[in-house]
Amino acid sequence: MTRFTIWRRWLAATGLALVAGLTVALATSQTQTQTQTQTQTLQAELYSADVIRAWHDVAAAQPTNPIRQSRVLAMVHAAMHDAVNGAVPVYERTASWLSDRDAHPEAAAAAAAHRVLVDLFPSNTATFDAQLTDSLAGVPDGPAEDAGVALGSAVGDFIALFRANDGMDIPDPFSPTPGPGVWEPTPPAFVPAIEPQMPNVTPFTIRSRDRFHVQPPPGFLTHPYSMRATIRR
Repeated sequence: MTRFTIWRRWLAATGLALVAGLTVALATSQTQTQTQTQTQTLQAELYSADVIRAWHDVAAAQPTNPIRQSRVLAMVHAAMHDAVNGAVPVYERTASWLSDRDAHPEAAAAAAAHRVLVDLFPSNTATFDAQLTDSLAGVPDGPAEDAGVALGSAVGDFIALFRANDGMDIPDPFSPTPGPGVWEPTPPAFVPAIEPQMPNVTPFTIRSRDRFHVQPPPGFLTHPYSMRATIRR
């Protein structure tokens, strides 16, 4: 057996050993990751979701129109999601990457919702403070509660700042020229369009609404339009 043949066999054996070692390492890493995820999921299931429902009801009760309410609920739920996930990381974040594994997730959710609603409806702060006190009454006093409130407050501030310049408060002078097939105020109040700037607001879950173009309606004097009008009658 030549020296070259011995060298080739040594390289082959070494390569197989490295591949086997890497395979075992990757399998072990994947198993550990799966175990960690399962443990975190079980930890998340140990806590009550009542705080989420309670703050949803508080947010939904705020005096605003349905279009603005959709934004309010989206912000409140995004804040609660990221706050809970910051305490017990299981899912992908919405916006905030703040975290504290020592935080109580229920306290974090309550504090996050509280901070967002105070930012959106400062005149109702007393109502939100009372709800926060009620939510925290079910959380054991101690460092975990304190950490949860701190984490949730920080996440709530983050979400409020994240959406502060999303275009919701930029007026859109929506005044289409009157004509057949064009929207116009209707009786009896002849109220102008509600929140016409909404199409320009930054989306929550997609980068741009331009990705989903909607075909325009058929022309007023076209056959498809007359057919639809006849069917609706």
